[in-house]
Amino acid sequence: MDCANYRGIKLIAHTMKIYERLLDMRLRDMVEIAADQFGFVPERSTIDAIFIARQVMEKYREKNKPCHIAFLDLEKAYDRLPRAVIWDVMRKRGIPEYMVKTVQVMYEGTTARVRTSLGTTSKFDITVGVHQGSALSPFLFIMTLDTVVKHLLEGPPCTLLYADDVAVIADSTAELQVKIQKWQTALADAGLKLNLKKTEVMSSIGGGDAVLDVNGTAFTQTEEFQYLGSILSADGTVDAAVRGRIACAWLKWRESTGILCDRRCSRVLKGKIYRTVVRPTMMYGSECWPVSKTHERMLNTAEMRMLRWACGLTRRDKVRNEDIRALMQTAPIQQKLRAQRLRWFGHVMRRSPLHPTRQAMDMEVIGKRPRGAPKKRWKDTVSKDMKELGITKDDAQDRDLWRRRTKTADPVNARDKR
Repeated sequence: MDCANYRGIKLIAHTMKIYERLLDMRLRDMVEIAADQFGFVPERSTIDAIFIARQVMEKYREKNKPCHIAFLDLEKAYDRLPRAVIWDVMRKRGIPEYMVKTVQVMYEGTTARVRTSLGTTSKFDITVGVHQGSALSPFLFIMTLDTVVKHLLEGPPCTLLYADDVAVIADSTAELQVKIQKWQTALADAGLKLNLKKTEVMSSIGGGDAVLDVNGTAFTQTEEFQYLGSILSADGTVDAAVRGRIACAWLKWRESTGILCDRRCSRVLKGKIYRTVVRPTMMYGSECWPVSKTHERMLNTAEMRMLRWACGLTRRDKVRNEDIRALMQTAPIQQKLRAQRLRWFGHVMRRSPLHPTRQAMDMEVIGKRPRGAPKKRWKDTVSKDMKELGITKDDAQDRDLWRRRTKTADPVNARDKR
């Protein structure tokens, strides 16, 4: 058992949970979080950060320019954050003193116990870090991090944050090394620490000079990195991402075999479980993929194997895929991929031109395209989708119209139509 993998969970009354949420709402009205932070901020999500990262890599590849990304991992960030730093940041951000005192009171006298196979330990004081399991902790953390590294935030797409997951992008390894060392110093001044074992560097040109920290230790170089649940590849392709999502879908499938493989459960119920549990896992992050026919075949093959298995059929039974989809009330995953891609495209198009996702989509990298056929871009895939449906990007401004034209519904049976 590795104690580093365990965290203490705060146990509080339901009334205190409600009070924390009310306090969280009031604090958010007073403090504006930088555009670089996508975690625990309304109207921002993991998909925003993933989309920006993929667009940057794609546009650098299109102009044959090197792109270097460092994925910084903060070691036990929630548990290491000094509380004195939190109180100081709250005052710097203009939060009234009575609210600072209120939060301080909530953190006074906190104790913990550890339950082991040999029994429960005696109580000991917790004097550092934010509470795990508290509704207020996420905002306190991102507000503090936003303040202590404010001078290093260059704005998307140069810096991307999701809570304590940090991605820093640079044009060269030398520039990237300088940025990482500045982050390392700023975090150390705030009582935080980089996890050197989990911090990795990815370069689109492969190899290259080693990137060193302030102590001269080289960071790990990688060709693939799982960023917020989606695998990014140094060459800018989505092959690894597709394989990774299929693997995750099979894991989710195995967790659900108690229903999906139970002969007593109806196929309608199995179809609902697949559509609400397994398929979203397989399609996570697919809004940003410039998929090819090969990727669609891989996803379709995995889906049909799952559906046939749930129906208790094999290919020897010679039942057509269309009939199995009708039994399970499941639309082809290719159509769902297109619908999700266009839904996201419409969402980005309706945003302000100054929004980070819109800027990433419209950004241009200076340089010349390499010789040979250009690599497939996400924008090319979306253009092909719109052409197939007979719509234009101007239609995206009308949300209801766009949704009607792009949505793909799952088939229903006669009973569901009543």
